[in-house]
Amino acid sequence: MTTGRTAIVLALAAAVLFGLSAPASKLLLARTDPWLLAGLLYGASGIGLGLLHAARRRFSRAEIAEAPLRRRDWPWLGGAILAGGVAGPVLLMFGLATGRASDAALLLNLEGVFTALLAWFVFREHFDRRIATGMTAISAGAVVLVWDSAQGFTPSWSALCVAAACAAWALDNNLTRKVSASDPIQIAALKGAIAGTVNIGLASLQGAAAPGGVIIAAAALVGLLSFGLSLVLYIVALRHLGAGRTGAYFSTAPFMGAVAGVLVLGEPVTLGLVAAAALRAHPLINSSWTEEGIVTRAAVNIGIGIALDEGLIVPVIHHADQLDLTGIAKVLDDLSRRARAGRLGLDDIQGGTFTITNPGVFGSIWSMPIVVPGQAAILATDAIVKRAVVRDEAIAIRPIMHLGLAFDHRVFDGAASMQFLNTMKAWFEGFRDGR
Repeated sequence: MTTGRTAIVLALAAAVLFGLSAPASKLLLARTDPWLLAGLLYGASGIGLGLLHAARRRFSRAEIAEAPLRRRDWPWLGGAILAGGVAGPVLLMFGLATGRASDAALLLNLEGVFTALLAWFVFREHFDRRIATGMTAISAGAVVLVWDSAQGFTPSWSALCVAAACAAWALDNNLTRKVSASDPIQIAALKGAIAGTVNIGLASLQGAAAPGGVIIAAAALVGLLSFGLSLVLYIVALRHLGAGRTGAYFSTAPFMGAVAGVLVLGEPVTLGLVAAAALRAHPLINSSWTEEGIVTRAAVNIGIGIALDEGLIVPVIHHADQLDLTGIAKVLDDLSRRARAGRLGLDDIQGGTFTITNPGVFGSIWSMPIVVPGQAAILATDAIVKRAVVRDEAIAIRPIMHLGLAFDHRVFDGAASMQFLNTMKAWFEGFRDGR
């Protein structure tokens, strides 16, 4: 018997499997047409689960408790297949073909937001204010990823395709909720087989060339796990949690895809990627206190302290999570030059949501700054110095840097600040060690 807690675990497991599909598909796209790959992924999941469904019914000695699909279920299932099995994967493949897998994986959080909105306002599920607050916070970073600063804040084609895929899957999730009482393996097998056949047929009409056997086998494995097994787990979770809550838990897994995109594909570790992940995991860090209460900021605008002869000034890198390391270096160099020349404008020093100061350049090894008014926290990075530490029962010399976080206690407490610092530590040390 599936309990509520078990259903949450199933939703998270489904999300992890699906989140890993972004970097895996990015690898396959180097040798496969996007439309054809979408068909292969879904087709493999359908065939694999179909064989499992048939074998279970034929060889299982125990009576199968799952209810078969009924006639009135087919319209709901048909709409789900069209939205999530045809439109969704094709849009995602085209988005991946022109963008970074790590960014796409983070944008997949929008599926949970769209799912909850449809569940609450169209399908009239119970509105949960706590989940609504959390969904707003975890989607904030995904929203700013949609904008392409290189084109004057014009929405990028890649991001819009991924966002549209999320909307299609959100509709799929709510329609699948209508048939979730039926056999989840049968539902997933039908969705995969039909969607895969349609997509492969459309790709063939467009003249897509068939890939080699190794690529087909790899696509089959990714499809079976990330689109097949993931969907089965998701359907079971839907029964007990509803579309809104299941979508909320499902929104956590894209972090796995983002990390895999960095480690497997060698995509650059950007401040934007770390900031977006930290914002989702600890949304209060990017907040502020007002007379009306706590306000969570959608944009990630990072102020950087620069020491001048006249004193300290803090220019702001707006939408920092859209920039890679090279982009941030260029913006920071430009701001530093103009700051020292006295040519910063008001827009350059306004709108910060979080500040980083680096007293380490003056040799400081342990400092604690003062929070900038209108923000909730400020991070201090001290000098990197070699220290004696214990590693594997032996004394070793390692470079160590202290991170200090000053924060507004009205917004969050010490526990939240330590969780944020531990997240930053784990990310940076993990990438350094190749984990």
